[in-house]
Amino acid sequence: MANQVVTMTSARRMRNKPTCTPNRSGFTLLEIMVTLAIISVLLGSAVLFIANNDNKAMEQIAQQTQVLAKETLRKAKQEERPYSIILTNREIWVQPENSNLELDLQDASRRTQTIAIPDGVSVSILEQPDDGWFTLKKNSAPFIWTFTQSGLCDNLEIQFEDDNAIETMAFHPLTAGEILDEE
Repeated sequence: MANQVVTMTSARRMRNKPTCTPNRSGFTLLEIMVTLAIISVLLGSAVLFIANNDNKAMEQIAQQTQVLAKETLRKAKQEERPYSIILTNREIWVQPENSNLELDLQDASRRTQTIAIPDGVSVSILEQPDDGWFTLKKNSAPFIWTFTQSGLCDNLEIQFEDDNAIETMAFHPLTAGEILDEE
């Protein structure tokens, strides 16, 4: 028994086991559920993004109107002459009154600052709470908001509205600044 080499062989036969499942068609329920969850998250994010952009456009119009009112009041006091902000359903602009305290609404060269109102946005005015809101229509007369040389303007609320948002601002007659609600 001196140097015998013993080799062992397995008595078990090696079978070729498949490394993957046999050919199958379709997806599992889990794969479909994960895909639908990912798609719904992406669609929800897109809807929120679009809604926020619409609100930002309305906020921008409101901010521009607020700045326009303060600038117009400052200009009327500084130059000691009345100025007016003219509001229509398509645009808002500033115009000085002439020496007869009249406005020439047809003379576009006298307009000093203009804000364009986008399509689909309606402009409404509230002068007196008892009167109710007045919406500026396509063929309605423009609304004239006067700022006197003594530093006063009409107490006014302006509302911008589209399908997705409403921006309402109330202006103080002494400062032409926005009056914030304490709700």
